Amino acid sequence: MGTTIQAEEVVIVGGDSMELTAESTMVTYEPGKAFSFTVIPALPEWVGRMQWYFDLAPGGSGTKVTHRVEVDWGNPTHEMIIGLRDNYEEIRAPYVRDGMDKTPVNLKKMAE
Repeated sequence: MGTTIQAEEVVIVGGDSMELTAESTMVTYEPGKAFSFTVIPALPEWVGRMQWYFDLAPGGSGTKVTHRVEVDWGNPTHEMIIGLRDNYEEIRAPYVRDGMDKTPVNLKKMAE
């Protein structure tokens, strides 16, 4: 709990990309069950909070990992962020889901 990391990432929105560095803090840690972290966005005046969750459960001979994200948009005033929030499913969600689908696969490779 409280551990922070700096993540360098490329954010893709509607085909355009932007390199960002964001700080994440571990806020939930239940060994063998769950962990989550919040991201302080690289542009904090634009997005309120993002929290990434990983839920763990026995699954066959291994562990089933469920990965989800919650975005609190806060009260954006920047036109681009308002547009992103209002059109998130079309503009950004497919890229987030694609990345999220890769995460459990990468975790499995690391565990093996």
